[in-house]
Amino acid sequence: MQTTIWETAWYIRGMEDLMMDMMSEDPIAEYILDAVTEQSVCRAVSYARAGADFLFLGVDILNPVQPETMDFREIYREFGGKLSFHGTIGTQSTMPFGTPEEVKAKVREHMEIASSFGGLLPAPTHLLEPEVPWENMLAYVQACREYPMKK
Repeated sequence: MQTTIWETAWYIRGMEDLMMDMMSEDPIAEYILDAVTEQSVCRAVSYARAGADFLFLGVDILNPVQPETMDFREIYREFGGKLSFHGTIGTQSTMPFGTPEEVKAKVREHMEIASSFGGLLPAPTHLLEPEVPWENMLAYVQACREYPMKK
């Protein structure tokens, strides 16, 4: 749908020019960032208002399903069989701060929730930061292999 506010701003102005504008406190940088932010907020509000109507527009995947802010069980109950889901493994919770056993349990729990209609791509909700223990990454991969979808 769109990239980030920062990416859109530098697409408009060019990376080097935008950074130089910011460094020299040129008002053009603030103007561009404010305009892009305003447009992004309007778009986000429109998306939120559309809600489930997105299904009628052809949206077929929800990405990411962020467990820190969303209840996957509730979302799946309402939209399972109508949407696919990507994510569900927290990059602000389970992956960096959980144990390998907790990572595996979370993968299994979400695969069981999605077993009735399928459509789950269990994955970390965002990039894995360097602080994520290697053991948790391995536990995630192992869990995906051990608990295949039933559907």
